[in-house]
Amino acid sequence: MFIDPKRVFALPLTLAVLSIAAMPLRAAVLGIPLPVYVEFQTTPDTVDEKKSITSELVNALEKSHGAWTYLPVEHPEDAPRLVVWLEEIEGQGFNLRMKLQARFPIPTPVEWTTKLLDPLELATKHLPMHHFTPAIKEKFSDGLLGEQHEKIQKALQEYAPICAGTEIVRNRGNEGYSGIPLKWDKYNHLASSRFKIQSLLVPTGLVLLHSQGTGQPYLMPNNFEAITIQHHQWEAGGKGDDVQNHLNDLPKLQFDWVFLEELKYWIPPERPPVTQPAVTTQPAPQQPTIPLNIAQ
Repeated sequence: MFIDPKRVFALPLTLAVLSIAAMPLRAAVLGIPLPVYVEFQTTPDTVDEKKSITSELVNALEKSHGAWTYLPVEHPEDAPRLVVWLEEIEGQGFNLRMKLQARFPIPTPVEWTTKLLDPLELATKHLPMHHFTPAIKEKFSDGLLGEQHEKIQKALQEYAPICAGTEIVRNRGNEGYSGIPLKWDKYNHLASSRFKIQSLLVPTGLVLLHSQGTGQPYLMPNNFEAITIQHHQWEAGGKGDDVQNHLNDLPKLQFDWVFLEELKYWIPPERPPVTQPAVTTQPAPQQPTIPLNIAQ
């Protein structure tokens, strides 16, 4: 039986746990990044205009919060998603707003807002909607993502996993190491980051692994070069423990959501400068001095 992680991810937590428990294989074999979906809700004049705005929002998010993959919304159940819309306030102009919708109910709404057009600016604009498009693109990038960068980053880290699945290293001497399926060539800047991995241990329940990137690539069985992490803490039932006390349980974990816990940019080690072999120069051989016999 195959369960699509994107669809499981859209389920309420209880149903998601039941679906995950039914999976016969570790999610490591799936090895897929999980996208954050982007939806522009305000109806523009044309479908093409809506696609253009959504594409600009996706591009801006990739530049400002590049640890995640972003895609336009295609299905009603797509989650997590960032929903962007315009809010008109009578006498005050328009605000540009964004909220995060997770796969499970969030206790406190996670929303951000910035001013799009004040009444004076609005007086110089006229419908149709495409007159607002340049302001939307600019304010989304500089206003929302610029002004609220840290808050948006924190919310994505909490509610939006970056990928599904880990591959446990089973070689002797490599206890506590795993590979997460983020393509090394694209995501190696995350290779020193801290990760939180939500897993399921049957019949115990949910387990959180707190892990650290080692700054090294990891070669998966299909020659997919991923990111190596080392697990440090095992958390279950609200209690933390050293992961070394649970090495035998690591291969039993049936599913993994990989969250970015703390972003730490990996800096490639400097290569030693290329040295050229020393070139020694020999002095030119001196010509023998021939005495001149000058007749007296």
